[in-house]
Amino acid sequence: MSANLINQLLPAFLFAVFALGFTGFKLYNRKLHSATLFAVSYGSAATAFLTEALATPMHLSYFRFLGDSLYIISAFVFLLATANFYHVRLPLLRASIVAILAIAADAYFRVVDPSVVMRIHTITLATATYLLMSTAVIWPKRQWKIDHVLAWLLILFAIMLIANSVMTHRVHGEGLTVENLHLSVYMAAVNLLVSVVSPAIAVALFVSYGIIVIRDLENQSMTDPLSGLLNRRGFESRARELLEQAGSQGQRVSLIIADLDCFKKINDDAGHQAGDAVVRAFADLLAKAVGRKGLAGRVGGDEFCILMPRASEDKAVAAASELRLQLAHWKPEGGAGFTATASMGVAEGRLGESFERVFSRADAALFLAKKGGRNQVVAASGKGFPAAVAASQDVQAASPATVESTAGKAA
Repeated sequence: MSANLINQLLPAFLFAVFALGFTGFKLYNRKLHSATLFAVSYGSAATAFLTEALATPMHLSYFRFLGDSLYIISAFVFLLATANFYHVRLPLLRASIVAILAIAADAYFRVVDPSVVMRIHTITLATATYLLMSTAVIWPKRQWKIDHVLAWLLILFAIMLIANSVMTHRVHGEGLTVENLHLSVYMAAVNLLVSVVSPAIAVALFVSYGIIVIRDLENQSMTDPLSGLLNRRGFESRARELLEQAGSQGQRVSLIIADLDCFKKINDDAGHQAGDAVVRAFADLLAKAVGRKGLAGRVGGDEFCILMPRASEDKAVAAASELRLQLAHWKPEGGAGFTATASMGVAEGRLGESFERVFSRADAALFLAKKGGRNQVVAASGKGFPAAVAASQDVQAASPATVESTAGKAA
């Protein structure tokens, strides 16, 4: 095997290894669709390099056209993968126009007006365009230092590709042919880029996926498997962080503690599957209520917590009342003969107040809600919310019930 052939096969080997790496991330987490796209991108590039290396004189033109097309497709899929990874929607048709035009131009300069230099310019320009478009996707989404590194590596790669194309034209001009291509400045520079910059980009992406894997493992250790919400450990940890952040910024934050009424009786009378269905249904309501900014957790068998940033106690009480009513109107599948309700206590965090203190006041309000007949919301501050306790025998038509208390003063 000649040294020239080894140099040609090395990029194919490197890109194949990168493709396998992204495949590994996809196998670890089936939801990482971007990993599949990155694997396809790097796999296409590996196939392109392999095609170029193994092209025979008899099929040289066809193989090289296939290789050129795969280079362009690889860059296009890289853009799609980047957009998917950073959750950015791309108009597929518009994004594919560059690839379509580049492949058409490559065919033109291969069949109609043969020119190796123009084909190099075409592939380089298309690849650089997709790299810069990928950078544009990453730039406004940068959160970690590795995002900055990746963006600048892509910019560097695009600039070096364009500079290489210009330098090739100046050094070789139209004298560049298929026969002397592998001895040209162009191929020497491409091998350098593939050996240095491309691995750096792949490593940056691997680090980004590594961060996702670590966060996923952390989430698994802090997530309740039945409800999909944070467990007690996860909720308390993140709630303390959010309370500290809110205190430093002078923002309001409120805590809701909810307890499913007569949950043991539901399990005993209707079975544990019915109890699990109630937990999942209520968890879905809580997750929708807090959205991305708040926290929701299952901190006990029948006890849940919600932390609402930028929310006064009035706003939290309104949210709790709506949740109470939604659960009362929820119907189990199969028409099981039971109704699920919840009692809730609400407390607004005071400036500099610890999580334990806020929890204690909300818990005291919850105790009064349970003691007062269940299926109601109690505010800890005693600000004078109107009392309207729902009738337990007619929860389907119940209006949100809120009871004023002085639990905040007593706690």
